[in-house]
Amino acid sequence: MLAVIVIVIAASYLFFELKGNWHNEKIYTDLLMEPEQSQGDSAGEPVLRYSLKELKKVNPDCVGIIEVLGTGIYYPVVISDKEDGLYYMNRNFYQEKDGRGSIFMDYRCDPEKPSTNLMFYGHRMRNNQMFAQLKQYKSKEFWKAHQIIYYTDENGTKQYQIFAAYLSGDPEGMDETQKRYQMEFIEGDLAEERNKFLSAVKSWSFYDTGVTVDAEKTEEFITLRTCDYAVDNGRISVV
Repeated sequence: MLAVIVIVIAASYLFFELKGNWHNEKIYTDLLMEPEQSQGDSAGEPVLRYSLKELKKVNPDCVGIIEVLGTGIYYPVVISDKEDGLYYMNRNFYQEKDGRGSIFMDYRCDPEKPSTNLMFYGHRMRNNQMFAQLKQYKSKEFWKAHQIIYYTDENGTKQYQIFAAYLSGDPEGMDETQKRYQMEFIEGDLAEERNKFLSAVKSWSFYDTGVTVDAEKTEEFITLRTCDYAVDNGRISVV
């Protein structure tokens, strides 16, 4: 009898998880079209089903769209300072309670200026939704095939070259340099400060990408971050 109860509970859990995953996927496929395929082997640039202006009508907190071709990362981005900036950690794009959350920007960032380093967060889902594919950046071969982040905002679409991917642990155990450049680096108006950020991030990277970044000329960065279970309270970041 106990075995039957356990099987029923497990089946129920699986059913609701699969239903939730389907609902989450439908939300975003309804909002965004799949990227068009180019005539070559790689996909073309992102194609929107709705303009950003129309997405903002659905949710005024929407500030952009993030895309990494060939990874499944293709989502509208929201921002809110509610609940200490964690409002969308457990809410979907329609602001419904949802453990899968949304892709959201750090509330300390200025999406209009924009800030020097725009930081984005998303859950690592077991079905590879949201930011789950960031774990693949532990492999240099994966990075070689997926080096560009597209970010679309009201000013158009920009391309960002990924130059590092690294693992970090519990913020409580970080030294001042780690805290500054992993958790707090958002504004860096001086080239000297950006250079310190670059040096620190490259030193933590899983591998040397060989990408040269000029701190004098580069004033905008993007960091994508999700959970990683290799260490306690781990995070994997792609910059």
